[in-house]
Amino acid sequence: MSAKIFLQFLALGSKLRYTVIRRTYVCEVIAVFYSIGHSNHKLGRFLGLLHRHRIQVVADVRSLPYSSFVKHFNRELFQHYLEQQGIDYHWLGGLLGGDNFVGKWDLDGAIEAERTQAGLNKLEDLAAGGRRVAILCAERDPVCCHRFFVLTYALARRGKGVRHVLFDGRAVSSSRLEQDMASRLTPAYHQLSLFESPDRRLVGAQLYRSYFSSPSSPRAG
Repeated sequence: MSAKIFLQFLALGSKLRYTVIRRTYVCEVIAVFYSIGHSNHKLGRFLGLLHRHRIQVVADVRSLPYSSFVKHFNRELFQHYLEQQGIDYHWLGGLLGGDNFVGKWDLDGAIEAERTQAGLNKLEDLAAGGRRVAILCAERDPVCCHRFFVLTYALARRGKGVRHVLFDGRAVSSSRLEQDMASRLTPAYHQLSLFESPDRRLVGAQLYRSYFSSPSSPRAG
């Protein structure tokens, strides 16, 4: 991301009404869901993460549940492996896939759409009785994925929380991810919530992704 765009983001942020991070995040509620990205995990490692966090149901929100690089995550084969472990599998990519939100800058409208609401209802049904549901997508970093900057906040509106399983196996709260994103974008605002509305969060997540994947980024390589 160019310095000019980054500065424009900071200028935009300066016009917002900031909220100090003292457990005031909209998504800081009782966690009943987890999110996880399969990335390039070996199958055994990934199944180990699910067992570590006592996941009982995987809700796959990939629009296209197939991979040319890690074929053990292809829908039918992956479902077979999960069922061998006693873990239920459900594909919800038609209702909650990232393609449904591409180019949708009005995230409030996209979240309230009938299709999205049907998908959220299905997620809640899967979690009935306290079952642990993991929302699965392909992205390694949840901050760069719609499972964080769309679905987490859609569930928060329903009083549902999400904890995010990172590549190293740790599970962190959504508020921790927001704080991390804010501090990486601009350390001066590391104690401020920059993303009070879904639209602001979407812009922030995309800028974050562009900035930290560029060749000059401190995270590049």
